[in-house]
Amino acid sequence: MKRMIILIFLLLSIDLRSELRLKMEARQDLNIVECEPIWVRVILRNEGDGKEVIGVRFLTRLEGFYMLVNGKEYRGPWQRCNPVWEDEVFGKDYIGKGEEIKEDIDLRIMELGEGEYEIECKIEFKDGRILKSNNLKINIKKPMGEDLEAYKYAEEYMKKAYPKGYKKIELCEVATSDKILTHFPTSTYAGWVLLNLPHGGWGTKDNKYVNEKKRYQELVEMFIEAHPEFPYAGYLAANAGYIALENNNYRSACKLFKNAIELPTAIELTEKTKKMYNELKQEGKCK
Repeated sequence: MKRMIILIFLLLSIDLRSELRLKMEARQDLNIVECEPIWVRVILRNEGDGKEVIGVRFLTRLEGFYMLVNGKEYRGPWQRCNPVWEDEVFGKDYIGKGEEIKEDIDLRIMELGEGEYEIECKIEFKDGRILKSNNLKINIKKPMGEDLEAYKYAEEYMKKAYPKGYKKIELCEVATSDKILTHFPTSTYAGWVLLNLPHGGWGTKDNKYVNEKKRYQELVEMFIEAHPEFPYAGYLAANAGYIALENNNYRSACKLFKNAIELPTAIELTEKTKKMYNELKQEGKCK
């Protein structure tokens, strides 16, 4: 009888443990130019009734976590991948029923070049369980036109700054930094710079437009006209729209808010933006 009880307990434990689910989501269009960020979200969800002890707050810090890139294992380093922790279970070493651990990862850490890639992630637990995610496909193109000029500019900068050599991830970080914005404002890379700047100003020695909100607005308008397909174009338009509104430039604000609603954005817009656009239209300020 005692053995039967132990056997039933073990079977129930295995059943509960099997309820962990691992998946990946693309945070942007994965048809990209070389050196653009490659944001994916990894999600570990507990769909069982019991709690699952994980022991870490970041999936990339889990000993058994790794990714497969065209079938080849990548186990790190992850230090420069800029993880974003979403705190549904922050501060705990386990995930309860219906809870998730989410982590955003910039796959540029893998230093991928031009080509087509299929990626998936796995977790191998010490108790023998193996979780496997869905696959995502990435298509990386060589930079062309202004993108190529910006890429070469970043290469020259890195050669001068690090004559003994540098990693590709470091080159890519420069290609998407504010060093690019002044010289190549309509390159694909410029959108990522604008996305990461404070809304309306920035302060570096390489940029003469320090803290000028109007210039930020102009740069956004210029960029989204050249790249309406940019995955965060709508978000940039919303930011610039509020700057135009602040300066009583209602026509520009209306146009930007309209763009914010219609253009793609990987960041969900607030109802406030839509409401503001409708109010401006009702007041006749969008003519």
